[in-house]
Amino acid sequence: MRIKAINIVIMIIILPVISATVFPAKYYYNYDKRAAYHFLGGMIYEFYLDPERAAASYERASELSSSEHIIFQRSLQLLQTERHDEGYNMLYELFRSGFNTGRYGLHIYMKLSEEKKDMRTAQILSEVASHLYEKGQTLTAARIFSQKLSDRMYYYTEGSQFTETIGHILSLEDINLTYRYYFESILMQFKSRYFGNRSEIAETVERLETEYGTLPYMFYRIAFEEYIHHEDYKAAKKMLDMMNSITYGDINYFADNAEFYSSANDPNRAVRYAMEGIREFPQSLLVLQLASVYLKAGMFEEAAIIYDSVLERYPENELFYSIIASEYHKTGSFEHAAEFYQNAVSVFPDSPQLLNNYAFLLAENSTDLEKALEMVNKALYYEPDAIPFIDTKAWIYYRMGETEIAESILETLFKSGDVFYHESAEELFAHYSEIKEALGRSEDLKYMSLNRTAKIVSEALNRSGRILQAEL
Repeated sequence: MRIKAINIVIMIIILPVISATVFPAKYYYNYDKRAAYHFLGGMIYEFYLDPERAAASYERASELSSSEHIIFQRSLQLLQTERHDEGYNMLYELFRSGFNTGRYGLHIYMKLSEEKKDMRTAQILSEVASHLYEKGQTLTAARIFSQKLSDRMYYYTEGSQFTETIGHILSLEDINLTYRYYFESILMQFKSRYFGNRSEIAETVERLETEYGTLPYMFYRIAFEEYIHHEDYKAAKKMLDMMNSITYGDINYFADNAEFYSSANDPNRAVRYAMEGIREFPQSLLVLQLASVYLKAGMFEEAAIIYDSVLERYPENELFYSIIASEYHKTGSFEHAAEFYQNAVSVFPDSPQLLNNYAFLLAENSTDLEKALEMVNKALYYEPDAIPFIDTKAWIYYRMGETEIAESILETLFKSGDVFYHESAEELFAHYSEIKEALGRSEDLKYMSLNRTAKIVSEALNRSGRILQAEL
């Protein structure tokens, strides 16, 4: 009985507060004591997990009063029952009338998303975010703006459209600081890559440092990556120094320095940092980074020794095989990459990813194409809708001289539209263009192009997501 007694005390405390909020005569001309009675009864039944009685009480209350708060509460209750469509319609009508539904407006967003009413969902998210700002729930509002960017990224066709959207978000007062860093980093990356504006990186960092002091490690890390992308190693070193001041002595310190010096073509210093880190953190993945440094410097034997030791420790870890195979592939050394892929698929003969990647490597080098076709068909057996696998199959046929078949495969792929939003869209389109050109049909692609804006936005969102993961 003690638990129930405590619950009753809680209800005694909160019900007068709810009553005063929902039924103040000052605001509701149709205030009705009987409606209040049934409404509060619904709250109590809901509190005691009796949804049927709660629903009946809310329904009776709504019959006696047209209070928006009653209708709102009833809609939420119906959303939890088999009558959820009725609850949704009720909530939507309230939302359209201007009633502040708070975070529950997300029910409307989800429903419209399922119905693929894309233009309306963007507007709904903006309105829900505004409602949350009114209620002081700025963190949730910022999350919603982030969702809006993700949902709408493929509708941005010009850089100015996207920068205007981000500018509007950053102009809002009281935005959570973590989300301010998040949106600022997205805008910084976008201007850096879309407009090629490297000065924007330094300007953003300096402005935020002036306002907030030292920035989070991950913000400097993203700025560092932008400078590496532009091969501006002098500016990247400044960001590295700020990162080091935050991470000195931990694993990121050694990893970041090894990456920087490897990128700046100073393999000796890169190796030194990686090996120092391994001594401090012997069980870490820094050994893989050290091997990567060796590969980039053309030191294949040294890298192979490390990879052999890693695979000896983790002989059944497919992820390590995939990582190592990818590293060999990136070097451009077909001999080393093919040898490792052959070893990998013998250990994991049913791995779709390894089968596809090995097949693509063979196709790139026009080698053993029958074997490549057999492997990609096996990969597609496991994942028939995988866009990269379908592209690999087309590319193999193209290298076989079966250009018409290759064209037919990619023509079907590009008709779906999904390919334009894929992370490998540029490579896929390049393959399609080359095949069309080989057939003398380049004019077929005259009115087809990729949305470069959306691609850059997508990549920036992914990179900046690390700020949220680290800070929230």
